[in-house]
Parts: sequence; structure tokens; C-alpha cells
Amino acid sequence: MRVLKEYERAVVFTLGRYSGVKGPGIIFLVPFIQTLVRVDTRVRKTTVSEDITSSDNQPFRLDADIYFKIMEADKAVNNVGDYVQATGDLARTAMREILRKRAYRQILDNLNDPAIEIAKALNAQTPAWGITVTTVGLRPPGAVPVN
Repeated sequence: MRVLKEYERAVVFTLGRYSGVKGPGIIFLVPFIQTLVRVDTRVRKTTVSEDITSSDNQPFRLDADIYFKIMEADKAVNNVGDYVQATGDLARTAMREILRKRAYRQILDNLNDPAIEIAKALNAQTPAWGITVTTVGLRPPGAVPVN
């Protein structure tokens, strides 16, 4: 017997095979036959940093805070090994692809537009993992070179 909180879901495996998602509340398991993986469905945050070269060949480092939520616990457990790491890696790739097409000053003057594009790019791929990206927040680099 297990008790799951309101924000938790249990992905249940019977003899190693996926058998469903349960929770919240009291969950009854057959000992030695069934196991569970607890999944927290609250909004989570991961921070990623990436070295980027802009379209005008200006190298810089940019940090991003990625806020995401697990919508389907079974996909988050069964379709990807580490969904936090995978979401961060996907965010780094999206940052490189989107920001390298822009000039350095254009990026620094308006960080909101690329953040929205990055969130859209992430949400195009993360539903297969049962994840929805809610917000992407870009932070400017610490030292801004003077041109």
C-alpha cells in the first residue's frame, strides 16, 4: 500500500511491464509482483547555459530557465530516460538554432521574442515525453562586450 499526494502520480509496472497510472490517494500493490515509479506533476525548473555565436559572429554565453510540467506520467517514465536532462539538452539545441540567426544587439535588446520561439520549439517535441513547457526565461550574459 502506498499513499500519493495530490500532485503525484504512480506509474505501475507488473512483472516489469507497464500496467497503468494511478493516483492520487491510496494505491494497493501486489508485493514482489508490482512496482511503481512516483512522478511529481508540479511545475519544475531547469537552468541551462549555452555558448552561442550570433549571426554577426559575436560569441556570448546565455542562460535560460526552462519551466515545464509533466502532463502524462506514463510517457515521462516510459519514453525518455531522464526527462529533466532531455528537456535541458533540447533547450540548448533550440537556443543555438534560434539565436545564431540573430545579431548580437538584436538578441540583447529583446530577449522575450527568442524565448517565445524557444518555448514553441520545445513544445513541438516534448509532448512525446508527456511534458509541456510553460515558460522560457532568457537571462543576458554577465559581461557585455563594448563594440
